[in-house]
Amino acid sequence: MLSVCAFLLLATVPSYSQSTKWKGLTQEWRSDANWDKGVPSETKSGITSISVQPATVPPPAPDTARTLDFDVQAGGLLQFEPTGVLVVHGTQFRITPHGTVQLGTGTLISKGNLTFFNEGLFQADQGTLEFSGVVWNNKPGSQFDPGTSTVIFNGSGSQELIIDPGSSFSLYNLRVLSPFISITGQLVVNGDCEIAEGSSLYIEAGGSLTINGNFTGDPSSIQGEGSVTLPVQLSAFTVSAQRLDAILHWSTATETNNYGFEIERRPGAHGGSWVRIGFVQGAGTSSQP
Repeated sequence: MLSVCAFLLLATVPSYSQSTKWKGLTQEWRSDANWDKGVPSETKSGITSISVQPATVPPPAPDTARTLDFDVQAGGLLQFEPTGVLVVHGTQFRITPHGTVQLGTGTLISKGNLTFFNEGLFQADQGTLEFSGVVWNNKPGSQFDPGTSTVIFNGSGSQELIIDPGSSFSLYNLRVLSPFISITGQLVVNGDCEIAEGSSLYIEAGGSLTINGNFTGDPSSIQGEGSVTLPVQLSAFTVSAQRLDAILHWSTATETNNYGFEIERRPGAHGGSWVRIGFVQGAGTSSQP
């Protein structure tokens, strides 16, 4: 019996060693003295709660700050230096009630799910949030302050953004690079929205997407049972060949605060960067084609 008990005790030890809690003697992320079980890594999760000094993510030199999962618990503050970068390799980045993240001009790269709980606060400021997980869940009462940040969905498969029913959720700049995103709830994009070629958005029933800034991409890539408000609603678009030229014709049903249409061309048939080749003045706010 003793040998069995000893085995069970040893078997439970690794689960505790997989997480480390911020002590906050100073703000130095890479100091073992600031963590009760050493600095977080790709195989070790991090936790921060009330502390003397906030956990501060450093610039990626000499090494990028990494963690398995990460929890910002009640009273905890996770802040970023001006060029700080944190990569979350696990399945969860969570802000629990009364936890706060201040991104500043830093970058958070989450390879797992994002969950913001009641009264959790994410201040995106001018930073960048790259999300390649499966589900981003914005719980009731949580707050995402977009500032002038950029949010990038770049998962290799389908992703989902779930917004608490009855509340709106605002982003500033949105870039969609993943193949497919479904949106449940009310989403507002106040800056630029880009949907890459081959990517698509699906608005679930009862949901909505409002884009107040510039839109880049194919409008038909946004579909679903919910409502979509774009700055421009196309009524017709055709392309015809004339010698070595491509002639574009389009008309609009509505244009809201539309400055104009930027015409781009991508050299070659196998990829490459898009290059601006022209500009057509918009009709401003108009309901005429």
